[in-house]
Amino acid sequence: IDLKTAVERLQMDPSVSTAGGVLNKGAIKRAFFVLARVQHPDKISNPTEADQDRFAATLEAYDFLNALADEAPAH
Repeated sequence: IDLKTAVERLQMDPSVSTAGGVLNKGAIKRAFFVLARVQHPDKISNPTEADQDRFAATLEAYDFLNALADEAPAH
């Protein structure tokens, strides 16, 4: 996964998510929780494997962006 793919998976505005070249952890968290409310298999009646895969991809993007944000030097 790369930065562009992760931002797209979380349906984030790239300019907001990386304002000033720094990943915004608040924006990442908000984007994830908005999607998790509708994509989480526990929130879907009779989730399919595709639903589970979609949520797994969203979670992967969230974890990736959080790790990048943690590695970024504080300004």
